[in-house]
Amino acid sequence: LSAFELVPEQATILTHSRSSQVVALFRMLTDRQHPFSVIYPNLIPSTLNPTYSMTIYNSASSTLTLKIMLGVALVFVPLVIAYQVWTYRLFRHKVTEADLAYEEAY
Repeated sequence: LSAFELVPEQATILTHSRSSQVVALFRMLTDRQHPFSVIYPNLIPSTLNPTYSMTIYNSASSTLTLKIMLGVALVFVPLVIAYQVWTYRLFRHKVTEADLAYEEAY
C-alpha cells in the first residue's frame, strides 16, 4: 500500500501518530531527567561485569586525534561551505533559449 493509495482517514491517523512521536521525542529531550543521565558515564552498560561497560572515557579518541580532526574541520568545513555558495551562485539563473542557442550547449 503506497502513500498515494491511502484513504484520508488512514493518512490522518499516520500524521497524528508521527506528530505524537515528535512530541514524545521533544519531551524526552527537554525533560530534566533525561534517560541518558541515568546511565552516565556508561554508553553501553555491560551485563557481565560493570568494568566491561563502554563509557564516554574509554570510547573517546586520543587527544592527538581530536586535535587533528579539529584542524581538519576548521579548514575543510569553510571550504565546503564556500564551494556550495559558489556553485549556487554559478547555477542560480534559469536556463533560457539564448543559453541553448549555440552548438556547445548540447
